[in-house]
Amino acid sequence: FHITESSEFDQVILGGTYLCRVVKGSYQYLPLVWQEIMDYIQEHHYLAIGNPLELYLVDNHTTSLEPEYVTELQVLVKKRQLTKEL
Repeated sequence: FHITESSEFDQVILGGTYLCRVVKGSYQYLPLVWQEIMDYIQEHHYLAIGNPLELYLVDNHTTSLEPEYVTELQVLVKKRQLTKEL
């Protein structure tokens, strides 16, 4: 497909630093991977910004085999400011 300046968009994806994971296989694994992402964000002192994204790179429109599904999970993040305790 081709996007032109006059194309209409439902949503604009903000620029910035994204934490991303690619998941191959059934969608049943997505909740576990989302939890791993949120744990990583917390443990490494990041803040999640806005809504997370799921990009369906290979889905039921491309294959009928769930093991072939490929989903990219993305979260816009920024480093959390750590405060010194007195």
